[in-house]
Amino acid sequence: MADEFTYRIATLAEVTEMRDAQVAESGNDPDLIQWRTEFIEGNRHNRMRTYVILCNGVRIGSGTILLAPECRAVGGRHSLADGKMTANVNSLGVDKTYQGQGHMSRLVKLMEDDVRAEGFTTATIGVEITNGKNLGIYLHWGYTTYVTREDSENGFVVYFAKSLV
Repeated sequence: MADEFTYRIATLAEVTEMRDAQVAESGNDPDLIQWRTEFIEGNRHNRMRTYVILCNGVRIGSGTILLAPECRAVGGRHSLADGKMTANVNSLGVDKTYQGQGHMSRLVKLMEDDVRAEGFTTATIGVEITNGKNLGIYLHWGYTTYVTREDSENGFVVYFAKSLV
């Protein structure tokens, strides 16, 4: 029997479960506890939306789209997410076993389609400049317009945009 894959919006219970697991795995890292609260409240109040990839009903990946500039990862930068026209693709991850099989591409397409249907015209995404693999993937997905950069603990994060119209 072939595996069955599902791509959909996560329930609030799933978001809570994912973030609780991340906090537990980190040994209760205070920063991750803060992110946990942000993601749960952000999903609850439609400032962000988390999506999941399921294989035979088991979560194998997820991604979140940030809709509002109040989201901590956006930090008030309306060029990344403004709550009206621009949304930020964020927190992408898929289990290693399933990498390279197109699952994240399908999930990001779903995320883009959903916000496009709500009137958003642009999506942005950030990548650490040293992460050539992900940079190549994001460029392939159409994120080719330079937006901005920021310093991070690992160097620079560069943000690119894609038109959704």
